[in-house]
Amino acid sequence: MPAPATSLPAAHRALAAGDWDAAAAAFTALLQARPADTEARLGLARTLALSGHPGPALGLLTPFFASPSASANAPATAWFEAALIHRLSGGLDAARRTLEAAPSSAREHSAWTINLADVLLEQGHPAASRDLLAAAPALLARDPLAASAWIRAQLYLEESDASTLRTSCGRWAAWHGGSEPLAQIAAPTGSAPRRLAFVSSRLCAHNSAQQLLALLPPLRTLGFHLTLVATGPARDAVSKHLRALADAWVDIPAALSDSAARAAIRAARPDVAIEINEHSNNGRLALFNRRLAPVQLHWFGNAVTTGLHTLDARISDPITEPPGAATDATSAERIVRLPGGYHAYSPPENAVLPRDPAPDAPLVFGGIPHLAKCGPAVLAAWAALLRARPDARLLLARNALGDGPTRAAFAARCTEAGLPPDRIELRGDDGCVRDLSVFNEIDLVLDTWPFGGDATSMDALWMGAPLLTLCGERITARRSAALLLPLGRADLVAYSTEAYIARALDLTADLPALRASRAGLRAAVRAGPWCDASQVAAALAAEFGLLWPTSFPAKP
Repeated sequence: MPAPATSLPAAHRALAAGDWDAAAAAFTALLQARPADTEARLGLARTLALSGHPGPALGLLTPFFASPSASANAPATAWFEAALIHRLSGGLDAARRTLEAAPSSAREHSAWTINLADVLLEQGHPAASRDLLAAAPALLARDPLAASAWIRAQLYLEESDASTLRTSCGRWAAWHGGSEPLAQIAAPTGSAPRRLAFVSSRLCAHNSAQQLLALLPPLRTLGFHLTLVATGPARDAVSKHLRALADAWVDIPAALSDSAARAAIRAARPDVAIEINEHSNNGRLALFNRRLAPVQLHWFGNAVTTGLHTLDARISDPITEPPGAATDATSAERIVRLPGGYHAYSPPENAVLPRDPAPDAPLVFGGIPHLAKCGPAVLAAWAALLRARPDARLLLARNALGDGPTRAAFAARCTEAGLPPDRIELRGDDGCVRDLSVFNEIDLVLDTWPFGGDATSMDALWMGAPLLTLCGERITARRSAALLLPLGRADLVAYSTEAYIARALDLTADLPALRASRAGLRAAVRAGPWCDASQVAAALAAEFGLLWPTSFPAKP
């Protein structure tokens, strides 16, 4: 049989670039020429899954699992791809069962542990996710993605205080580099930073990308050259929009080594390299353990310090991280607090128009929280609210709740916490989360703690749905407060569980008045600082200038 007119590297380049048609054609040609080519089969399966065709993708993997002997001899990557495809199609329980059925030869790979830990977290089991990773200390020391997943799981646990998280992030830096400041790259005398590179694994339909959609145009107006560096595989309509806003786009395939990835980023000649993911979304934080640009910093997605002393700064605000030695001591990076906040919100393009609940509709509490954020204390408080308001119900919507076994397990947790099953609606994302229409059904959005909302809080407030938060000590417990207080809505910020419950009851005591307040909230949001991307861009530009040509001195 003649050799195919393409090659595996070319097919993988098309896959990394999100050119699904070209990637599918290339992998198909390779597979037709060599039906036993495992890499081509797996590549085509991933291409089909990422382009929205999970059924055919799983069908391609059938030969690996057609019999017990086939499963026993299947390559480890086949198990990981099957689990990924299940996850992409919302089948969390199927993904978990696939990974748990994998043979020991597959379990030896770091991808097995990381993927299973991610699934457990999505299903709402942060302690199990943390413990799975903690049981593999050699893996944490060897693989930065595994160590980041370990930190990510800790963020959802009530027992993880700021000091514990700072220690864990410090261990990440000790394992993978970044525990010592880097020498500054000399900048040309008299020059100014004009070239920016944003590095993210989520340059697609994701909350961080929504921020970039708002921020990039005013940065361009200010004269900056904009490069987007994609370290994740997902590509969609948002990716295309971002490409159109950027001057350059750099794809970093997962298989590319850190040294080669750094070279690709440096080739774009950024003056400022901006890390977005922190320890979330399987971002490649370790790229910043070496200097990519004269200035490098973290912006957006603040949940915890990165642990890296190799970053010149981390952008935050004075509410999320109040000035003072106690706060600064929990951060490896120097904290730069933008007075007006660092968010640059834009709603999803398919967001529906805000609409008030029907006048005769019953009281609805709710939200769209990550299931791992709904810990025992949160569920107990919500149960207390429903006991106090027997006319109310609770609506929770999340993509993970579209998976039957995951929904059933979470419902059992709610019942155990005292939430009456007949007054709870657990809804998968049938479109109501993506287009924000679920907020038109909710009278009072209930934030979670100690890991509260951020992007989801902005979505709720944009729709005019009042959001009640419990402001705590950790970064993740203060982010919603940082959105509400600049709007003059201190009435929506509580500082204890008791006050949270009492405030919720006060706010909903006059339901018509609460519903009538939605228009004013929408107006305040639109006029507020975190919808003013031009102000955020100007504040960032000023900080870039202060960091140039030399960064802040090393912290002692």
